Amino acid sequence: MSKVERTQEELDTFNDAQLARLNDAEEKLTQEELKNNYYDYDKALNEYNTKHKPITVTLGKREFQIPAEASFSFMMYYYRECVKVENGETKVNIPLMKLPTFFQSMFGESFTQYILKQSIPFNFVYDTIVTDIMVKWGLFEKSNGEAKPKESIEEKNVKSIPGSSSGVGRASKQISKDTMG
Repeated sequence: MSKVERTQEELDTFNDAQLARLNDAEEKLTQEELKNNYYDYDKALNEYNTKHKPITVTLGKREFQIPAEASFSFMMYYYRECVKVENGETKVNIPLMKLPTFFQSMFGESFTQYILKQSIPFNFVYDTIVTDIMVKWGLFEKSNGEAKPKESIEEKNVKSIPGSSSGVGRASKQISKDTMG
């Protein structure tokens, strides 16, 4: 077999062509990887919010909008600070020092400020407005005209959050595959 000798120019041209092919292949793989690892939830969230219209609360001839479902920040706060399960019974205890956080994360700043400025009685706010919203959000249940936390937190759309001290937390519905990609 005879050995083919190539000039340095031929080797450089060959190497440049190989390098160009490798760069193209790397670019295609990178683009494919980015495409496979990219999830855009803006459209899904917009559709979700369109289907879940906010709750309108009228108080003092003013209307306020409250989300149709509890916000993520409210749920994190609620389960971390307020919900305890003792002997299989769900108990809600809002720490007094954290009442402002509870109301602001539930109602929003403008509604909370309105309640404060109008000096609306606490028992009315908690026993009526809070419990009605909590029932609407599925966190409380009404029985014989009385609202109380759901007896079992292990209900529909609820599961444990790893690492949580109480071992409970509300989880959202599983993301459907058609919202990905």
